[in-house]
Amino acid sequence: MSNTEWQPIHIDIELTFNAFVRSFHDGKLIGDLLTDKSNMPRNADYLFPQDDVICELKCLEKNPTESKDWAARIGRAFRAAGYTWGEMVRATFSGAPLPEKVTDHLTRWLRESIRSVVKEGNRQLRASKKALGRPEAKGVLLIANDNNYGFGPMAMLRVIGDAAARLPDNHVDATVYFTPNVFHRAPNSDVAWNVWSPQYRDQTDEKLSEFINELGRAWGAFVELTTGQPHVERREMPNVNEAHEHVSSMHPVRRLGRQE
Repeated sequence: MSNTEWQPIHIDIELTFNAFVRSFHDGKLIGDLLTDKSNMPRNADYLFPQDDVICELKCLEKNPTESKDWAARIGRAFRAAGYTWGEMVRATFSGAPLPEKVTDHLTRWLRESIRSVVKEGNRQLRASKKALGRPEAKGVLLIANDNNYGFGPMAMLRVIGDAAARLPDNHVDATVYFTPNVFHRAPNSDVAWNVWSPQYRDQTDEKLSEFINELGRAWGAFVELTTGQPHVERREMPNVNEAHEHVSSMHPVRRLGRQE
């Protein structure tokens, strides 16, 4: 057996998703639908007219681990969580996910930037409903992780869910956190996992849930065709607790060693 290192193919998320939308449920780019764009506010990205769903795509391109003060923030988070310097060194270089208490402190720093993303997305969904004359349309905020390796999916889901819940004039009926360019390691697995994880304002909205599940399946198939890399394994977990347990064990990695 020999060690090899697999590196995933990265995509241009916005361009790829634009092309995908045109292939799914007669999806439209909202920019193509607005003929009078003078003095128009920023609108959301996509309309799926037959489903009465408007989507806005946001990409997280900034990697907090590459910021100049990241090491200092890590140190402060470990100290605030009650760890000694030696424990911090061992935990940092073990390759395992950061302890939950440390992640909680770092998440507080992440929270404000994510809140800004969610607030802007909400404004764009609201503006698109008005511009398109679809006040009852469902609003979906798609948040794609393009280059953020600092936080695992569970931390991201908590922050996104909290930010959406705090919106005073809420037009976000669902959020989807997905990671097309950031892959994750899971315990006892040599598969490079990516995540498609929705959260709903109304947990009983089966019609919207079915739409988003179908959207996720079709997006996965489209990425396979685009990259030429088929998925080794897929897991759909309708049970929220089971899904959260699965993603809570994951942490993002830039590459993944495999045994051959």
